[in-house]
Amino acid sequence: MRIERGSRSGRGFFLPNLFRRSATEWCNVWLLAAVAAAPHFACESAGRPTDAGSSFEDGGRTDGFSEAAPDSGEVADPDGEMIEGGADEGGDVSSPDGSVDARTELVWRELARQETTRLVSGGVWDGRLYAGTHLGGASAIYDYPPFREQQVFGGESVLDFCAFAGTLFSSHENGPRIYRLTGDSWELAHDHGSGWVYMFFLTVFRGSLWATGGTAEFVGLLESTDGSTYAERAVLPGWNWLPVVYRDLLYVVGHDGAAYSPEPASGYASPDGIRFDRVEALTGGPEYQCACVWRDELFLGTGGWTNDRGNDASARIYVFDGMNRTEVFATDRNGVTDLIAFRGRLYATVDSGWERPEGDSRLYESVDGTTWSIVRTFPDPELRHMETLGDDTLVVYGGRAGDYGVLYAGE
Repeated sequence: MRIERGSRSGRGFFLPNLFRRSATEWCNVWLLAAVAAAPHFACESAGRPTDAGSSFEDGGRTDGFSEAAPDSGEVADPDGEMIEGGADEGGDVSSPDGSVDARTELVWRELARQETTRLVSGGVWDGRLYAGTHLGGASAIYDYPPFREQQVFGGESVLDFCAFAGTLFSSHENGPRIYRLTGDSWELAHDHGSGWVYMFFLTVFRGSLWATGGTAEFVGLLESTDGSTYAERAVLPGWNWLPVVYRDLLYVVGHDGAAYSPEPASGYASPDGIRFDRVEALTGGPEYQCACVWRDELFLGTGGWTNDRGNDASARIYVFDGMNRTEVFATDRNGVTDLIAFRGRLYATVDSGWERPEGDSRLYESVDGTTWSIVRTFPDPELRHMETLGDDTLVVYGGRAGDYGVLYAGE
């Protein structure tokens, strides 16, 4: 899941505060003043799909997704005022002092598509993209370029990827198994019996590979120092299944109670992966389903993986500083499915819900972790994951359950 993804260097885009005007206003200024030397500031909308300058091979279609809806064109700044733009027609969302311009410079296109089921996980290794599917009894891993079905597995889903020990590992929900990328194929690295049903997520902590797994009643943790041998280190109460490393502690978050029970969010922390303490500040609200460390703060997204699948208002983003948790984003959508840092900004995917047959999904961005704007609305009911290829490309994974999977590239 590459949850600790916020350490990449960002590239800002700066404009004076006086440029925070609508395109129409600037066109009027130009016509009245007839200033030929005015700065470049196009009156047309930005961010239309194009393949120009792409670092990928031709991904085919560029249609099927749209700019954000006009009704999302206002974003609150930290002082509570409404700033126009940001989501409508590729407008800009500037900080109050004008020092930061968060206008999205990404040009989007559909990168690849398969006609089987949605893509729920992803990874990057040696310049290639990897994607895992959720399809009962026939989960698969795809890679790109070119886009192809690389290998089919039993089990329900490929839930996560993690780079470790000079290669890429994947976790498989029903098995429960961990696979290792060897050359152009995947070989079994670990098959964990001992009463476990699932293998969930992976992370690297203190030089070891850690995996969460278990049953619908509990979640355990495995540690491997070499990727080949695995040992059980801890068992946590409730459905706390998502690991994230923050300030040299291993956090595991999710929700209280068994899977699919209507219990609140919860979290635990450990200095060694063995001794865990409950973090009371992380208790309450919808379940956690994604995380990202950015600017020395832990951002947590909530929503419908298990106990909130039927809740259309469970999408939240919290920021945690090691002591206190603060809500910084909420919308009447089912869930925040992923968080990632890219070009000095924080991005979040928000979709219509787990296995929803209809609806769309949205990509949000923030320059400060507090103020959020819609970058783009996609026609897919589920967007489940994001990856970055250096500083050049943001890749979004999604699709529809039992129908199709899709990759979008923003460059």
